[in-house]
Amino acid sequence: MSLSRGHRASRPGRRPAGGVPRAWRRRPRDVTISGVVYEVTPSGEVPIEGVRIANGGGAPVLTETDGNGFFSFRPVRVCPCWSSPSIPAGTTLLFIEKNGYDDPPGLPESAFRPHGPGFRDVMIDGDTRVRIQLVRR
Repeated sequence: MSLSRGHRASRPGRRPAGGVPRAWRRRPRDVTISGVVYEVTPSGEVPIEGVRIANGGGAPVLTETDGNGFFSFRPVRVCPCWSSPSIPAGTTLLFIEKNGYDDPPGLPESAFRPHGPGFRDVMIDGDTRVRIQLVRR
């Protein structure tokens, strides 16, 4: 959602009737997030191909891991965002999904969606690389 012409936030930190203050929208940053999705087997870490990864906020960025479990995309949508003002600036939300796999036990709940599996919070500080573990059901 964007502000229409003529709508302005009267005070910083307030949501105007016609939209979301520009300073509060989860904005795309011209940085890359990349990484590997893997599972742990008795013989060690094994990359997982075909894992769908979405970066939330607005139109989500979608990608899939390759045969090496690798993914990469840019730009990355990050907070600050009006819907979650308590989430630190620079935090982004990834949604990770592949049939037959779940989150590992003990994973912290996402600050964005504490009720659902597959959500991971990542702090973005320039180009960022992550390792994401999944477990086979």
